[in-house]
Amino acid sequence: MKVIICHPGTQYSHYLAIELYQHGYLSKFYTGIAFGNDHIVSKLNRFLPKKISRQLKTRIIENLPDKFIKRNIANELRAIYKIKKGLNQEQVFFKRNKSFQENISDKALKSANIVVGYDTSSWIIAKRCKNFGINFILDVSIGHPTSKNEIFKMLSEKYPDWSSQIQIKNQQLIDYERLENELATLIATPSSFVKTTYIQNGIDKAKIHVNPFGTDTSYFKFHQKNPIEKIKFLFFGSLTARKGLPLLLAVWEESKFDNAELTIAGFGELPDNYILPKNVIKRGKIAKEDRGKLFEEHHIFVFPSNFEGFAQVQIEAAVCGLPIISTNNAGGSEIVEDGYNGFLINPEQEIELKNVINFFINNKEQIAIMSENQKNIISNFTWTAYGKRWIDLLNKANS
Repeated sequence: MKVIICHPGTQYSHYLAIELYQHGYLSKFYTGIAFGNDHIVSKLNRFLPKKISRQLKTRIIENLPDKFIKRNIANELRAIYKIKKGLNQEQVFFKRNKSFQENISDKALKSANIVVGYDTSSWIIAKRCKNFGINFILDVSIGHPTSKNEIFKMLSEKYPDWSSQIQIKNQQLIDYERLENELATLIATPSSFVKTTYIQNGIDKAKIHVNPFGTDTSYFKFHQKNPIEKIKFLFFGSLTARKGLPLLLAVWEESKFDNAELTIAGFGELPDNYILPKNVIKRGKIAKEDRGKLFEEHHIFVFPSNFEGFAQVQIEAAVCGLPIISTNNAGGSEIVEDGYNGFLINPEQEIELKNVINFFINNKEQIAIMSENQKNIISNFTWTAYGKRWIDLLNKANS
């Protein structure tokens, strides 16, 4: 079986490329800027200044020979430049994704048994595959855009001070995504929540398959969580209403958890003139190589997100031994067994969030128990396990 993967950016597609290469299925990985482990850039990177080396490292794919990678560097650099100049990000990515698809030849597509593409960057490829009689599998990373718009409108009304962070997707772009869904032979989603949103928007459930993401366990190590004094909660993600941060901060402000501490870390800024509640510490962007230490310093991971695909940060936290407070909308039901290694709550439910935080504060001994239970969960969330599930899906599509 010959499989082509098409993704204009980075995200997680290179992990699939590695897994398919190791199983002998990968024909070519079409992307923007990426280098195999044997490319001269990869070999010279360790000699470059630390700042440049760190940025370039995210573009180096370990365990994948460069001959399997087809780059479109100019297209990606144009997009990066335009975003830095302040142009509309949605429109910049649309043009990048359109150009990326147009630059993959008919000959390349026809050489494959199966083509794997990704949401928002596959409507042209999917149509061509349909015309050529080639199976096309669409990987969607997040819930349906129409459902996302509905939740974003709710959040804008509920949290007007946070509304500048919320962007409603253009209907034309949604229509392109709908075309991708209709043309796909099969659709891979990272969580049952994502699958549900697509079914609710008219996509045939028979062709939707759930395959949760993995994580790179080499970056993260298990540490038993057994707080003696103050319990340290961690929120790690973009500082936005979508991630449930306004609700979390409101609960913290109202409840005044004096014997607990909350750290919020990640991209973005809080609304102007916002004053953090007592016992809340704000940290900024955390580099990938520093995440393990961040998780090691805390006891509970709290992520009351309103809309995700399957937030990988939850897997990272679980690998490090943190019990998790999550929502189904964050893909939490894929990794959290309620009362076993954490708790699932409904999005935007203040009382539920307050109750589970209080549970851990009042039952410290449960933290160590749930932490230990994470060891029994995480084997399903390696990239190897993810790759094996993909092999099953490819075989299904090719049968």
